[in-house]
Amino acid sequence: SDKDWPALSCFSCGEKGYRQPYSGESSQNLPSLVRRVGLNQGGVLYSLVLLGGVRVEGASGPGARYLAQKRQMALLALLATAGPAGTSRDKVQGLLWPEAGSRSARHSLSDALYRIRTAVGREAILAIGDTLRLDPALFRTDVAEFESLLDQGNLEDAVDCYHGPFMDGFHLKGAREFEDWRSNEARRLSQRLKAALQTLARGAEESGAPEKAESYWRRLHAQDPFNTRFVLGRMRAMASAGDPGNAIQCGEEHTRLLLRELDAEPAPELLLLMETLRAKGRGTEAAGKVIPFPYSGDFRPGIAILACESLSPRQEDAIFAEMFHDAVLTRLQMVSGIIT
Repeated sequence: SDKDWPALSCFSCGEKGYRQPYSGESSQNLPSLVRRVGLNQGGVLYSLVLLGGVRVEGASGPGARYLAQKRQMALLALLATAGPAGTSRDKVQGLLWPEAGSRSARHSLSDALYRIRTAVGREAILAIGDTLRLDPALFRTDVAEFESLLDQGNLEDAVDCYHGPFMDGFHLKGAREFEDWRSNEARRLSQRLKAALQTLARGAEESGAPEKAESYWRRLHAQDPFNTRFVLGRMRAMASAGDPGNAIQCGEEHTRLLLRELDAEPAPELLLLMETLRAKGRGTEAAGKVIPFPYSGDFRPGIAILACESLSPRQEDAIFAEMFHDAVLTRLQMVSGIIT
């Protein structure tokens, strides 16, 4: 019956479906069924979730307990991010068993592969020479879907796939090399997310949809709470949507965060925007006026870095210009005796 077969959920919309058994077959014979008749007529069998957590959806039966073991999950994550090209056994052994000798590492990898195949079927991981890769007909991964949608230019669906940092909360003791790889992969995916969100936010602003723009800036702000540019984008969107009060509060909270966590003064453009919004609320004009910086003690020179404007029609160049602006600000903040 349907309830005996693993439920599959779409990463984007959450729609549920069930894979139906073939005539004369039992759900208890799932691995052998996969070997004999292959897939299609119902789609993939397992979903590997790596964004916002680490788990396999759709696996059941006695062997499923093996997937809860960290080395097996780490192996699946390595293969999922490698894509169709796969990855070498040597690389996997070096990341997951860095302290073991080559013979011991090979044995440990063989044991991990056996346990995964026991849980989800022998064809789940394909071995071609020294290369290992996940069978895309058996496994669907949110990372692959996220990056595929980005590459296709379907940014809205892509950001909907991103439910949290890569392998959030997952740690593998005794494998510093794997931890470094995981951190780098999380950073790379986060950067792709932020680039997509910035593109969507600007598109919403240009199309006259400030509420939608604010939702994208809010996600960017959550990704990087110390980034003043994201706060400014969110505040402007709030003000355009007729909510200047919360825009000012957002700026004040960011100012307190910088002072409390970094002992840093807020950017002049942030203070100017907050004062402009307050002045509009009072019915006065403040646009274009120089807002005094709230220095305490002796005067310190200040410098304002204007936004870099990209003259290229390519979106990636515009994003690079903004990142360059942020990098200059960060460097200047390291110089003692001045305010940026």
